[in-house]
Amino acid sequence: MIVQNENKVFDVSFGQWINALFFNITASDETGPWNAHLDFEGQKEAFFHLLQKWLAEKKIHLLPPTEYVIWNCPEKEKSFLFSVRGEPQYGSFSVPTKKIKGYTIWSIPHEEMILYIRDHWPKDVTDENDLKLIDFFYGSYCPNIIWVDSENGNLVAS
Repeated sequence: MIVQNENKVFDVSFGQWINALFFNITASDETGPWNAHLDFEGQKEAFFHLLQKWLAEKKIHLLPPTEYVIWNCPEKEKSFLFSVRGEPQYGSFSVPTKKIKGYTIWSIPHEEMILYIRDHWPKDVTDENDLKLIDFFYGSYCPNIIWVDSENGNLVAS
């Protein structure tokens, strides 16, 4: 997949939520649109492509989505983990993770992360302005993104 202006997309998305990456793929500046050749499906594929690429290059990390954590915690373990919308969630944290600079990073293979996101992407969305897409990005199925500062290696999240 050819995504034009990858560095610009990275730079303007850096430190923001994961939805910024998706929307910035088709952003523009004084030189014009960055990826005008992409329709909505192309933008979606570019999003998955850049996630996969930047995960492999260690430019980003993902935190496990809340819903993934809930479904992968055995019910028999009754230690309090966190709350979702005010409801306590119980179980042991059996989701594959690792600690990097104080963040609990999702540590399954990158391909599996992308498959998980694809599987939970709202199926009937055909436009970037669809509210279901916003619900997805801010909901419990979408992972949060951690950006790696190339100058000092610090991790940045919003």
